[in-house]
Amino acid sequence: MVKYGVKERLLAYHEGGVFLPAQWAALKKRFPGGLPFERKPPFDPGEKGIQVLIPGEPRYPSGFYGLGHLSLREWPPGLLQMKGELLPGEKYVTLVGSRRSDASSLDRARRWARRLAEEGWTVVSGLARGIDGAAHEGALRGGGRTVALLGSGLGCIYPPEHEDLAQAIAARGALLSEFPYGALPRPYHFPFRNRLLAAFSPLTVVLQAGEKSGALHTAEYAEALGWGVAAVPGPVEDPLYEGSNRLLQEGAHVVTSVEDILSLWRFYEGEGERS
Repeated sequence: MVKYGVKERLLAYHEGGVFLPAQWAALKKRFPGGLPFERKPPFDPGEKGIQVLIPGEPRYPSGFYGLGHLSLREWPPGLLQMKGELLPGEKYVTLVGSRRSDASSLDRARRWARRLAEEGWTVVSGLARGIDGAAHEGALRGGGRTVALLGSGLGCIYPPEHEDLAQAIAARGALLSEFPYGALPRPYHFPFRNRLLAAFSPLTVVLQAGEKSGALHTAEYAEALGWGVAAVPGPVEDPLYEGSNRLLQEGAHVVTSVEDILSLWRFYEGEGERS
C-alpha cells in the first residue's frame, strides 16, 4: 500500500469536507503523531497549480497562529490551498470594505492600494465586489503584490466576474483558501473567512462600510487579536458610512491618507513606540 505523508492525508480529509478548525483540533488531539489513515488525496495539487500549506511550515502565514487564543471554531486553519506565492519579509496591510460602495470610495481604494504597492506594501483583501476588488486592482496597477483570502474553494472563484482578477493576483501575489477545492461560496463562509483577513496583517483599514458590512466582522477580529483597526470617516447621514463611523465612535483610528496608514502600520508592527 502506498504510504502518504501527513500533508497528503490532511488534504484527503480536507477535500472530504473536514476543514473547520474545531474538526482539525479534534483530529490533532486524537492523533498527535499525524493522521494514521492510508487515504489517497483526491487530486494532485501540483497539476492544478496549487500548493498546500500546513501549520509549522515557513510559508504558513505567521499571523494565523494568533487565532489560537480565540474560540475553538476560529482556530488557525489546519490546511491552506494556495495559488501563487507568499514571499519572506513581505509587509502586509489589509484593506476591506462594503460590496455596495460609492464611486468615490472605489476610486480611493484603487488610488490608496496603488500607492501602498508602490511604497512596497502587499495589499490583502477578500476578492469581493466593491472595495475588495478595487483594492486588488489598485495594487496590481501599482506594479505591486496583493493577496486574496477566499470564501470559496480555489476551484470556484467568487464572484465569477473576478476570475481574470483572481488569475492576475495569483501571478503577482497569492490566492488562499481554507475551503476544499470545489467548495461553493456559502454565506456562512465569508464571516468565517474574515478572521483570516484580520490575522494576516497588523493593520486592518475599513475604507467604507454600511451598517451590516462584513468588513465590520474583519475589524472585530482585528481588535480581538490586538491588531490595529482604522477607518475612513464619512458623512454622518450617509448609510454607506454608517458602519465605518460606528467603528470610529468605538475607538478605531481615523485615516484620511496613505501616510496615516503607513504610520499606523509601523506603530502596530512595532517600529513605533506604543504607549
